[in-house]
Amino acid sequence: MVLAKTARELAGQACIGWEDEPADKQQIMCSRSFGKPVVHLVDLQQALAVFVSRAAQKLRAQASFTEAIHVFIRTSPFRDGPKYTGSTVIRVARNDDTTVLIGAVNRALYKIYRSGYAYAKAGVCLLEITQRSMAESQLGLFDAPQQHCQVPKGELMQVMDRLNQRFGRFTVVAGDALVQSESPWQMRQERKTPAYTTRWEDIVEIWR
Repeated sequence: MVLAKTARELAGQACIGWEDEPADKQQIMCSRSFGKPVVHLVDLQQALAVFVSRAAQKLRAQASFTEAIHVFIRTSPFRDGPKYTGSTVIRVARNDDTTVLIGAVNRALYKIYRSGYAYAKAGVCLLEITQRSMAESQLGLFDAPQQHCQVPKGELMQVMDRLNQRFGRFTVVAGDALVQSESPWQMRQERKTPAYTTRWEDIVEIWR
C-alpha cells in the first residue's frame, strides 16, 4: 500500500495531504548524558533545572500547560561500579511557569536521589499536556479554580521567552538553572562543528 502511494506521488498524483500546522506535542522530553559522572545532589539539581527550563519553553511555545512531570536519573550501564536507576512522576497544578516546574522537579529529585552513585544521565518529561485555552475553560466538577488551575506568572515568562529568543537561548534563566563553566554534567563539545552562519564567534575570517 505504501509502495503504491509512493509510486503515484512520484507520478504527480497527490496521495498524502498537507498539514497546515504540526500537532501539539503530547509529551515534551529533555534529557542528556553527562560529560563526566555526577555524584553530588547540587549538580543534579542544576542539570534538571536546565532541562525542565528547556521543556517549559517548548511548552509555552505551543500555548500549553502540563499536569505531571516524569523525572529520572541513572548510572551508566557500561561503567564499572554500582548501578542505580531512579525515576518518579510528580503531579503539579496545570502550569507552564518555569519556576513552579523547577520546584516540582527538585521535590521529585529528593525522592529518587541516592548518595554513593556516579550518575551518567538525567532527564525530565512533561506529561498530561493540555492546551492553555482548554485548561482555563474546563474545571473539574468539584474543583475550586485555585485548586485546579494555578494562574502562572504569564507576563514574566513571556518577557523571559522574548529576551531569550532575541538575544540567545538562556540569556535570562531562573536562578537554579544558572550554569557554571566547570559543571561536570555539561556535555563535552571539544569536537563540535563550528556554526559558521549563526554565531559571530565562528564566522570565518579571510585575509588576502
